[in-house]
Amino acid sequence: NNPILLQFLQSSKCLYIRNTSENPSDTFANHKDKKPGEQHEGNIWWHRRFGEIRTVWAGTTEHSLMCWVSREVAWNFFDE
Repeated sequence: NNPILLQFLQSSKCLYIRNTSENPSDTFANHKDKKPGEQHEGNIWWHRRFGEIRTVWAGTTEHSLMCWVSREVAWNFFDE
């Protein structure tokens, strides 16, 4: 219940990079081939939990490699 934080997290200053294996029950097979930085549209449950934060795919199903595989996405975001 913090409107200032909510506004910040849903602003253009934030980016959420989502691991493709984070929610295997959410049609996991369709997420395996997402490229790093590809836009994540979400569904009603995603938006209820995370709001309208800009979300992209990490590009890997390996949680331990998520930051490495999507590093250029993050660096480009910071450079904007």
